[in-house]
Parts: sequence; C-alpha cells; structure tokens
Amino acid sequence: MSAMLRYDPVPFVLNRGPARVVLSLLGEAGLLFTALAREYLLVLLSQQRPDGGFPSALDADHSGVLETERSIHLLLQAGLGPSTLNVSAALGWILGLQHADGGWSENPALYIPPHITHLDATVGVTWLTAEVLCSLQEAGYDSEDAYWRGLDWLYGRHCSRWGWPLLDGQDEPDPDSSTQITFLLRNIYGEEDEAVRGGLQYYERCLSQAAQDAQQRYYEVRGERRGLDVYHLADTVFDARAAAAGYDLSDDRLASIVDALIDIQRRDGGWRPYWMEESDPFYTVYTLRALVWVGALERESLADMVRRYTR
Repeated sequence: MSAMLRYDPVPFVLNRGPARVVLSLLGEAGLLFTALAREYLLVLLSQQRPDGGFPSALDADHSGVLETERSIHLLLQAGLGPSTLNVSAALGWILGLQHADGGWSENPALYIPPHITHLDATVGVTWLTAEVLCSLQEAGYDSEDAYWRGLDWLYGRHCSRWGWPLLDGQDEPDPDSSTQITFLLRNIYGEEDEAVRGGLQYYERCLSQAAQDAQQRYYEVRGERRGLDVYHLADTVFDARAAAAGYDLSDDRLASIVDALIDIQRRDGGWRPYWMEESDPFYTVYTLRALVWVGALERESLADMVRRYTR
C-alpha cells in the first residue's frame, strides 16, 4: 500500500531541510549512494568540529550529543565505517561524555533554555541515551563496556508505573521516550522481561489513546481541546522497531493514525509539531519515514517521489 499524500513533501524538505535531514530522507528512500547524497554528505562532513562532534542546534559554537549521534548514524548508513577518521572522531567525542553511572546528557558546555524540558546538560536523558546506544550498536560497539553500562543505566530508570521518563530522577512516563526505549530493550531482553512487559503495556495504552484522538481529530490537555499535530500522532507511538515487532498497518489503531496524519499534512507539503507554527523539515521527514515503517508508504514510492527532483 502507498499512502495518497495530499501534497508533495519533497520540495519542502529539499528547500528547507539542513543536510542531516535531507540525508535522512535519502536514507529512508534507499538513495544514500547517489550523486545528490554525496553532495549533502560532504556538506555534513564539512560541519564536523575539531573535537569530533557536530554543531548543536542550540549553539553552533559547541558540539551537541544529539546532533553528533544522529550524524554518526547517517555516516554509517552512507558507508563510512567505524574506523574512518570522521566516524571514529565522533564516536570518541560521544564516549568521552558518558556519565560515570552510564547515562548520557547533552554537552555540559551547552546552555539549555528553561522552555526546553526534554533535554538537560547535566542530568541523564533517557531517550538521548537510547539514541546513543543505537548508534553504538550500529557501529559495532555493542560488546564494549560503555555500551553495557549505558544499557544498565537505561534499564534501571523505568518509572514505578512503567514506561520511562524524560530525565533521570523523574517518575512520570513520557510516551515517545518510552516507545523508543521499550522496543530497544525488547530486542535485547525479550518480551518476557519485566521492564519490557511493563513498557509494552504502557505503549498499548498510548497507542489506543492516540488512535482515539486520531479518530475524533483532536486531543485534550487539562480539559482543553487541541487540534492534531505530528508529534502527538506519530512521534509518540511510531517507531521502526515497533513496526518490526508487528505494530504496523495491520493494526487498526495505526491505520487510524495514518489517516489522520495524511489529513493534517499542510499545504507546503510538511508537517509540524504542536510547539511550532510552521512546518518543520525534521518532523516532515520523520513522518515520511514512519509511513514507510508501518507499510503505509512503499520505500520505492518514496524513492520515486525524490527522484523527480534529483535528475
């Protein structure tokens, strides 16, 4: 099945997206070994800082853990091995910021504004640690002590009511962090593990709620109705590992969410999260990737959409 998108999203991404976001689109479309991808890859490599990291979106004068681990993923996907100069330098910088307890926060040199509640420069960040672990796993570091210390830290940070919080020390589960971590741990420890079982139960509740919101075309926050956005629909319950585990378009709940995602696509071709007024290239690419994961958009169809603008 291929989703019938209301508008073509590719021009918006190519015109507005930074190199890392465009490469993510090309990667999902299976086009990372093309002339266009090489152009964007060179742009991304030119941004690497002397310390091995990649500039933070919060302050380009400092490297960001988030931007660096996502760059590592793309470089590996593009065929640069873990021992190449660029990847090994980025991995070395990331590993140097691991906390003594095993977790990761953002670069402590960064100032995190108070309104950004999903990141911290000193307190361990669960979802960020999960992303780092995925990059380390992809780089073949999953037999290293740093990887297993990070995994142990992550496992032990689940909430008392299951699910995972955003930050270490919190006990309120966060939907998208929990989705990401639950299926990461599921692939390692299996479905019978106690924390994984609890995470799956929490995921089921989040998925059912998101599907209900998708069907009624709104959600509520403290009794106030809000229109749907891509974060509330997709980022909370869509995950490549979840789709591989069977949470795909065969699940009616995900089919309902896909219908709503297509319905809220904006005229410029993009999608936006609730905290932005305009469409966002990152979340637009995330949505396209999510549609591929669950089987709503064929990868070759996405590739054809991109090829129309790259010849």
